[in-house]
Order: sequence, then structure tokens, then C-alpha cells
Amino acid sequence: MEFILKKEAGIIRSPMQSLRMDFGVSIDTAVNINQAMLEIDNTIIENMIDDDIYAYATNVSSYNCVLGDCGAASLALDNGGSYDSTR
Repeated sequence: MEFILKKEAGIIRSPMQSLRMDFGVSIDTAVNINQAMLEIDNTIIENMIDDDIYAYATNVSSYNCVLGDCGAASLALDNGGSYDSTR
């Protein structure tokens, strides 16, 4: 399977409370329904104003990720798509 965006082992975190980012990852619209637009593994996403991951009509695959400390949803899935999250 070919991926458009791939993130392995890391931390996505806003540096300070006063400088918080809106989204950790924002991705939309899958071009190919059989292709994941985002694959994210062994990653921590936290301290966002809105969503840690915002996915709109796209395909997302994640493995062993921690999402938290955000102002809205840790994972926002909007308007369909394919989502696979495993621990």
C-alpha cells in the first residue's frame, strides 16, 4: 500500500499553552479510496486548541498512537472515509 503522508515515531506538541496550534494533523479528501492518505505510527499528539487529528473524507491508518489534551476531539472523523487504528 502506498501512502501520501507517513509519520513514524515522534511527538507533535504545541510548545506552550499560549502558543497552542489549532490542529496536530489536518488532512482531507482521499484521491484513491484504496490508498491511505495518512499513516501515523508510534506518535504522541497533544496540547492542541481544537483536534489532535482532523480527517475529512479521507483514509487514515494509525498504530500505537497517543492522542490527548486537546480542546475538542482527539480524533475528528468527518464526512466518511476509511479509518484503521490499532494498538
